[in-house]
Amino acid sequence: MDRFGLEGLVNVKDLGRGELKTEFLVEEFALKIGKEGTSIAVFDRVTVSIEAVREESTGKQKVKMLLVEPKVN
Repeated sequence: MDRFGLEGLVNVKDLGRGELKTEFLVEEFALKIGKEGTSIAVFDRVTVSIEAVREESTGKQKVKMLLVEPKVN
């Protein structure tokens, strides 16, 4: 579905179990993540799952996006 655009922070801790090796590639404005070196650059199209999460402190809902594609190993 290409009709909607969302932007948000990339939380590397949410991409896998434990600590993932992460490198920021300055010239490419990209992150190189995981053992296989999956690269995600600014404005790359990715597939995410979207869910609503209630913040405990305020009771308000916010959107949580989790990366589905490309896979990070």
